[in-house]
Order: sequence, then structure tokens, then C-alpha cells
Amino acid sequence: MTSFPTIIFAFRGGKDRRVIRTACEAARLLLNEWPTDDGEEFFTAVRTCLQVLTGEAEPEKLHEAIVSAACEAGVAAITTDLRLGILRISPVSKALRALARDPDPVEPLRLAPYRRRHRQRKWLARS
Repeated sequence: MTSFPTIIFAFRGGKDRRVIRTACEAARLLLNEWPTDDGEEFFTAVRTCLQVLTGEAEPEKLHEAIVSAACEAGVAAITTDLRLGILRISPVSKALRALARDPDPVEPLRLAPYRRRHRQRKWLARS
């Protein structure tokens, strides 16, 4: 079995997304659609993918290798952390990290006065 936890990649500023679940899908993505074809992490991911396909390595090893390659290439990777069991979003680049630290202001949700009173009564009744 060459499947591993789902990884979602966001290319080109989030406009193009790819979802991979198996080593075959990972191989196609790395060889055909990956934005760079150099880098130590990229070659490690390709080598690990080949090892998983031939049965020499575990799929979990490929999972970590391809997430590391995504960080190296500046591709956003959303996946679950196998060690911690939580959702993990890999950092992409300095520009996107700065954007995440200083997001655009979000307009607060405004409720009509009667809805606000209804919600307040509902919460007061619970306590």
C-alpha cells in the first residue's frame, strides 16, 4: 500500500491546488508539475518516492520528504502532522509570512438589533 495522509498543495498564490494521497500521485506531481526541478529536498523527495514505489521505504517517509520539498520550493502544503496528529500548514515564503502577520482588517459581523438582543437573552439563559 503506497497511500499516506492527504496533502494539499497550493501553487501560484493559491489559485492552483493539487491533492495527493498516494506515491503515484506524488511522482506525477513532482516530475510534471513541480515549480522547480532542483534543490536538495526536491531530489530527496523524488528518491524517496521511487523507494516507496519499489517497496524499499514506508509511505510516511515520503509524506515528510514531499512536505520538506514544498517548503524549499515555496509551495504551501496543508496536511496533518503524523507525530502530533494536528493540521499543519507549511510556511511558504517571507512575503507570505509577512502577509500572515499583518492581514487585511476584517470587518466585524454586524447583527440587527433584534438579533443581538435575542442572542444576548440566549446566552444569559445558559448561565
